[in-house]
Amino acid sequence: MKTGRLHSGLLARGGSRIGGLLTQQIARDTWSHAGLRIYGETVVPEKIGAALGLQATRTHVKGELRRNGKNRWSNSLWFLESPLGKGEGLSDHLGWLPDQLEPKIPVLNALSQTHRVDLFCGFSSASGQGGFVLDASTLARLSRLGVPLVLDLYPPAAEDGMEEGGDP
Repeated sequence: MKTGRLHSGLLARGGSRIGGLLTQQIARDTWSHAGLRIYGETVVPEKIGAALGLQATRTHVKGELRRNGKNRWSNSLWFLESPLGKGEGLSDHLGWLPDQLEPKIPVLNALSQTHRVDLFCGFSSASGQGGFVLDASTLARLSRLGVPLVLDLYPPAAEDGMEEGGDP
C-alpha cells in the first residue's frame, strides 16, 4: 500500500480526517524529527563529517556544557537532521534519510565499528497518541543502511527531545 503525504503526516500527528483535512489544532500541537546520530566518547565531529562528506546539523564534544549551563555532555555527537519542518510526518523525515545516506553505506559500516550509529527519531503529540506508516520501499531502504532505528516518544508538553532526552 502506498501512503500519501497527507495520510502519513496525518497519522504521525495523531489526527483524524475531517472532510479529508487535518485540523489546524492537531498540526500545531505535534512535532517529529529524524536524523542520523553518531555518538560516543571518541567521536570527533569534524572527522565524521569529513568521512561522510556531509555537514552536521548539530554537534557537541564530550565535556562541553549543555544549553542549561549546568550539565556536561557525557559523549561526543555528530547529528544530521532532516531539513523538513518539525510539523512534517515522521515517515517524511525517514524518507529523506536514504537519499543522503545510501551512497555512504560503506562509511556507515566502518563508523559503526568504532562508534554508536543509529537513525534517531523523536515524536510528540498533544494527545500523547499518534503513529506513522512507512511504505515497504522506504522500510527496505532504511534497512539496507544497516543501522538501528530509535524512536523516542515525548510527552505532550515537550518542545524538542534532542537537547536533554534524545542526545547521549
